[in-house]
Amino acid sequence: MKSCKNRMLICFIGIDGSGKTTLAKEFVRVLKERGVNAIYGYNTYKPTFIKPILFLAKKIFLKDDEIKEYYNKRNKTLRKGFVSKVYVIFSLVDYIIQTTFKVSLPYILGKVVVCDRYVHDFFVNAYVEAGYSNIDMIEKMYKILPKPDFVFLVDVPEDVAFSRKSDVPFLEYLKERRKIYLKLNDVYILDGTKPIHDLLEEVMKKC
Repeated sequence: MKSCKNRMLICFIGIDGSGKTTLAKEFVRVLKERGVNAIYGYNTYKPTFIKPILFLAKKIFLKDDEIKEYYNKRNKTLRKGFVSKVYVIFSLVDYIIQTTFKVSLPYILGKVVVCDRYVHDFFVNAYVEAGYSNIDMIEKMYKILPKPDFVFLVDVPEDVAFSRKSDVPFLEYLKERRKIYLKLNDVYILDGTKPIHDLLEEVMKKC
């Protein structure tokens, strides 16, 4: 651990079941033990502005617990030109407001913020759900939100992640997202199949 002393933003990203939450929490624990003013931030996006739209989509498309078919129909609708733009814009404003309180304010106050999910995860979901593939979105968001000092992509095979999580709807859900995560720039990839103490040691050396 070379530099985790002053204000910093360190992010852990990846598909559900990759182990990023466990690693992020363990990292914060170690930092605090070493006297670092660190906090853990769970920064998953929870829709508020577009919640009525998603609720309506579920009522229309979800029948007889066919969850995969529901996701396919919903995303097909969200990817239509005008709908896609409106969905992404409202989601983006919603996300920025949430992230300002969860991440930006503690960061401005001088804390080391260890973020579990960040703008990269938002972009991946916008890509999969609404067909928004312009990766420049990430850099544009940095004009409003803090740019991370380190971004760790905790990567595991989809079947491994799927076996770890009981709330993931289906395997393809993870496959679509992992493919995009692996195309991201300026991320340090960690092998999420390794033991947690090995990953923690790797993160500590990098920081």
